[in-house]
Amino acid sequence: MEKIMQTYIEPSNPTYKDIFEKLGEYTLVVPPYQRPYVWTPQKVETLLNDWKEYLQSVQYENGIDYYMGTIIIHKDVENGKLNIVDGQQRLTTLLIIDYILNGESSAMIRYQNKIEIKVNNHKSKKNIHTILAMATKGCKDGGRYEPLRLKSIFQHIRFTVIMTENEDDAFTFFDSQNNRGVQPSAVDVLKAVHLRAIYSDEELQKNSALLWEETQKVGENIFRNSSEKYLNDLIETALWRLRTWKGSSFFYDASYEDVMHEFADKLRYTSRNDIRVYEVPASYELLIGSDMRAKEELSLKTNMTKAYPFTIRQPLTKGICFFTFIKTYHQIATELFQKDCKDIEIKRMRELYKKLYIETGSTTYMSDYFIMLMIFYFDKFGSECLYYFALCVDYIIGQWRTDNYFFRKEALMNITKKNNIIDKIQICYEPNDIITDLLKIQIERKHDVNPDNSPIQKYIKANYVYFKQKESETDDFVSSKKEWIKNIIENEK
Repeated sequence: MEKIMQTYIEPSNPTYKDIFEKLGEYTLVVPPYQRPYVWTPQKVETLLNDWKEYLQSVQYENGIDYYMGTIIIHKDVENGKLNIVDGQQRLTTLLIIDYILNGESSAMIRYQNKIEIKVNNHKSKKNIHTILAMATKGCKDGGRYEPLRLKSIFQHIRFTVIMTENEDDAFTFFDSQNNRGVQPSAVDVLKAVHLRAIYSDEELQKNSALLWEETQKVGENIFRNSSEKYLNDLIETALWRLRTWKGSSFFYDASYEDVMHEFADKLRYTSRNDIRVYEVPASYELLIGSDMRAKEELSLKTNMTKAYPFTIRQPLTKGICFFTFIKTYHQIATELFQKDCKDIEIKRMRELYKKLYIETGSTTYMSDYFIMLMIFYFDKFGSECLYYFALCVDYIIGQWRTDNYFFRKEALMNITKKNNIIDKIQICYEPNDIITDLLKIQIERKHDVNPDNSPIQKYIKANYVYFKQKESETDDFVSSKKEWIKNIIENEK
């Protein structure tokens, strides 16, 4: 790192004022790959209170400036831009507070032609509006933050600025800095990595960034987490596991390094903005004539909806391929569990999921596993026999649910290591193959007693209601459920 800094990186310790006064012919820019502005009023309030304490401290009395951390900048000489790689949240916040305190003499007004911070994201606009209202009230005459203006806080703020003309070096330094402290979200870093890999097309970069932000805007997270974590859940809970859970040797949770390896480090660059797709999951018939030649092609699969014909486990390349890959599986996930849908197979699968997982308050270990398997199945077979597949998956999950008072990740790992359903789907040619295989799985039971008023009993009772069966103390629930499922499948064929 020392050699890199000496050769490529210009470190400096400017004041807030210096940053803008020394722009010269350059424009300070928040590049399109940066995430939306996410600071909350609580975080800004913490900063303002910290400034107040500083103005009453020995450090202030001794002329020691308030330190605001490191800013990393890529100096784009060709386009005359200083791209903020790390520090855009802090600088945006300071520009807002500076404007509130200093009005026409603020950097935002004085250097408005040299600052390019576009706020197109709805979430960013909302956060900025909320912070403006809160800070304006606190900084007015007589307000609790009036001392910040009276003692000219912005004359006492200083940074460390790392500037490099090599964009890759800027991101290397960014990763190095963050690895020493709070780890950045893998999703945020993936966005930056793949935007940089888009080949010489600023408009495509911009549209890819907008696509990424649109994907993050979900009203409800199907993984039963906060909406802000949806994209993390889609990538880490579903796609990473579906790509890496192979055989019987794998990890349950994805670390930052695991996600970056799978979706960034091992991917190759291309010199074009191209997308390579491999075998598209589809089936068709060839009508053979008496001369042994194919006379007609009859498509059998019409219930597959995809943005692009990817398969989940296919090789990926950096750049636009990754963005469209994520778009495809976001589309599939929401089509299966969120969007209005007329497909009877999807509707029946959703109803089963609602009655046996959501309404019973099942653990997210159960629901996440169910969701990821539905995505993988749909990716290969579309909605053909999707409901039967859902019945069979729940049959297997249910065996573990009724044999374990606490359904934790260990139970899920045992299910998959002994019977890797993902691999089974991968190697099957037709839906009936996987459905037949799953109904043969019999998990060894360790417990005979199901405690009253437990999650186990809640799940069992919900099954009796869902399958419209009468409860019986003499029935073996697991065996009975298997027969109910087989009867549904056989009677509907």
